[in-house]
Amino acid sequence: MIRYFVRTLLQFQFLESLCQESGHTGPLHRCDFSGSVAAGAKLTEMLNLGASVPWPKALKKLTGTEKMSTKPILEFFQPLQEWLKEENMKNGDRVGWN
Repeated sequence: MIRYFVRTLLQFQFLESLCQESGHTGPLHRCDFSGSVAAGAKLTEMLNLGASVPWPKALKKLTGTEKMSTKPILEFFQPLQEWLKEENMKNGDRVGWN
């Protein structure tokens, strides 16, 4: 299960980096880097490393950091989180346990 958790975090970190590389401005959830030559080249450069370097080095090649981050996934889902908060307040629903 840890593998799937880590994979998901990295997917959003990759998304953030590739969106930046493609020149996207605006919310992360609106980014579409498909067709971006710059984003494709950056991803290819990282993937070409294969297993020749430890994964943190490959991560740094793509994102500029060797550390995993939850920031991109939180940013991606921020609009949904805000909407859910508003809906819960509107409906009088309480989140959590008593």
